[in-house]
Amino acid sequence: MDRTTNSETGKMTGNVACVSTVDKEIRFRGTSGGLGSCLVRFLFEQGLIGSALSFSFDSSSLCYVPRIIYDIRDYEQVGSIYQDVNLISFVRNHVKSIRGPFFCFALGCQVQAVKSLLSKAGVESYVVELVCSSQQSLDATKYLLRRLRIPFQSVRKIQYRGNGWPGGVQIEQKNGNKSFIPNTGSVWMEIFHSKLFVMPRCFMCNPKRESGADLIIGDPWRIDSPKTETLGRSLCYVKSERMRDILCAMRNAGLIVLEEVEEQLFFYPMQGTLRRKASALRHQRLVRRYQRFIQSDTYKKSVCGFPGLFKLHCLVNNVFERILNRL
Repeated sequence: MDRTTNSETGKMTGNVACVSTVDKEIRFRGTSGGLGSCLVRFLFEQGLIGSALSFSFDSSSLCYVPRIIYDIRDYEQVGSIYQDVNLISFVRNHVKSIRGPFFCFALGCQVQAVKSLLSKAGVESYVVELVCSSQQSLDATKYLLRRLRIPFQSVRKIQYRGNGWPGGVQIEQKNGNKSFIPNTGSVWMEIFHSKLFVMPRCFMCNPKRESGADLIIGDPWRIDSPKTETLGRSLCYVKSERMRDILCAMRNAGLIVLEEVEEQLFFYPMQGTLRRKASALRHQRLVRRYQRFIQSDTYKKSVCGFPGLFKLHCLVNNVFERILNRL
């Protein structure tokens, strides 16, 4: 049932909503629903921010490079970025170039530090937290390219999400060739969940921390099937009154479709991730030993050298996680 507003005040009556953008191109190109890109555009056009964070792909390094923009015309819709970006260091080194209020996306483990740096510099900020199961190192992307036999130097651009729900990795080469690797049932998903390339800090992530973000955006995994939803939606958890007002204003302007849902629905798609992270925190010593072993240079070189061994590792890793969850 649609409970998006109180009939008298016109405001949201809860904290959680399923949101999709009305602009189908933004929605199709976005990670899920295109809410983030639509939000950046609205804030710039309404004069609510003076600068924002955007990213550009650098083909020479295969990296996404953060940059500060001052106009929506300079914004690039890149979707999720599945390679680690030292956002805290970037903000620290470029804080003098930021015009407030400042808008950026950040992972849960980055939000507090980013907001603290901006606050100390006297910069007002809007920070949106992206739900994260884990973040990959650049080596995950490089291994994918090797498995696909795509030379690093031939890559013009990589986009990790987009092209509808649930999307997939899109690789464009300089000769015009394009590859699409789905986000489900593919070698990329095996790489993503192998834990070989996960950032070490992710093994000890505490999902119960309070980041202080204005809004949390997540994917509706286990809720939206590719058979019933092909463009994508976003699950969002509103954490500040000013963001609540902004979302309502976007809805009233006809930019988004906002359907309020029960709070438990926001956590439902993340049940597996939350359970895994809780188990890891309970058994930190065992998990740290496991992480150091599978991410050692010798082990990774051996496993990644042969697709069969990589497949075997994925099976063993799945067994380890199941046992850990039951301990």
